Amino acid sequence: MKKTVAILTSVFLMLALFSLAGCSKDKTSESSGADKSQVSEKASSDDTNELQKLFKSASAIEGVSYDMNTSSTGPQGNMKTVSKCYMSNQKFRMEIDTQGMKSIILYNGSDTYMYNPATNTAMKSPQPKEKAANQWAESAEDLANFKIVGHEKMDGYDCVVVTTTTPEGDTKMWLAKDIGMPVRMEAEQEQNKLVMEYKNIKVGAQDAALFQLPAGVQVMDMSQLQSGQAPPMPQGVNMPNIPQMPQGAQ
Repeated sequence: MKKTVAILTSVFLMLALFSLAGCSKDKTSESSGADKSQVSEKASSDDTNELQKLFKSASAIEGVSYDMNTSSTGPQGNMKTVSKCYMSNQKFRMEIDTQGMKSIILYNGSDTYMYNPATNTAMKSPQPKEKAANQWAESAEDLANFKIVGHEKMDGYDCVVVTTTTPEGDTKMWLAKDIGMPVRMEAEQEQNKLVMEYKNIKVGAQDAALFQLPAGVQVMDMSQLQSGQAPPMPQGVNMPNIPQMPQGAQ
């Protein structure tokens, strides 16, 4: 699921499915097995409609801020990251604190910067911007990779629990019904596990200044490294140490 965030146990859906199965059993006692197939198709259609509604709600959000707590565990050790994120249309800002090391990732609509406030230096990165939480899917076609497994209350939100399985690993998400954004995400790949919790989600307009570098920042263009034209790296510039999402769960 390379295209998808994000990204992404339940009694409610199980009871609903059992209820459907019970109704189907009463009817199929006098009918052929074709009715069972129709019930299965109906449930699948309902899941698709609910996922489409969630996707539309999330993608319609033009501005939002949220806290993101990330913990990763694996053979190489454990790591925790606390981030504050802001999104305005296509612009994005992530303020990261990884075990005491602070840095900021900015995407201003065209360029991505890794900014170190302590040294007033930044690297212009050729890499694409980080995904905002409302971008757990990029298109309606991506929704075919998801499966609804239930409905739960998570951190005060009524959530739809969604899973996906790929050759790279498994992802599970709790998506808030009202806004379609994840409240929690769990991703596993082999012996590695990543848990992301989204807190203090506030939908609304964001200050435009959040998505611009402050005046006077010394910037080095990382794309010049490939051509050998890059100037010496400014003192104090370093790459933020961010836990990586297992491949295929991004």
